[in-house]
Amino acid sequence: MNHQDPLPDYYAILQVHPEAEEEVIRAAYRMLMRKYHPDSLSPEQQQDMELLKRVRSINVAYDVLSDPAQRAALRRFPQRIPARIA
Repeated sequence: MNHQDPLPDYYAILQVHPEAEEEVIRAAYRMLMRKYHPDSLSPEQQQDMELLKRVRSINVAYDVLSDPAQRAALRRFPQRIPARIA
């Protein structure tokens, strides 16, 4: 990732407020995964690379926001948390 590229907004991806509690983040993640998980998609949708990219983004956002250390680092240094690929 180029250092000039903006980081994804993990809160926007999960559709939660930056001050959201862990339970809210978990519930948002589960709701989005019920909607976008490949097992719940039609065969045509399973081939849609944009949908699969969205699922990866949801997973990465949840990984970051559900980890207290990474979430704290994101709050302190928002430009220093590397965007990870799931």
